[in-house]
Amino acid sequence: MISCMLIGQKSKFCQTFRIDRNNAVIRELNAFLKENLKSARWIALDSRFSDHYGKLNLDYTNDGVHLNEQGYQLLEEIIKSEL
Repeated sequence: MISCMLIGQKSKFCQTFRIDRNNAVIRELNAFLKENLKSARWIALDSRFSDHYGKLNLDYTNDGVHLNEQGYQLLEEIIKSEL
């Protein structure tokens, strides 16, 4: 089970920010899932995808929410290294 992805800030491709998404809530959800899904192998993504503000690094997204090609490449590397 991989953790839920954080969200980023505005980017050059997307000038609006999803105020209905909140990284604090995402972190709470991840903590709940990790604690309660004991039989699942947990793969945390926060530290690898976060920028120095604790948000989704814009190198890995075009819109602050969805991964771009570079983001999916990193995700693939992380999953392969954990399996």
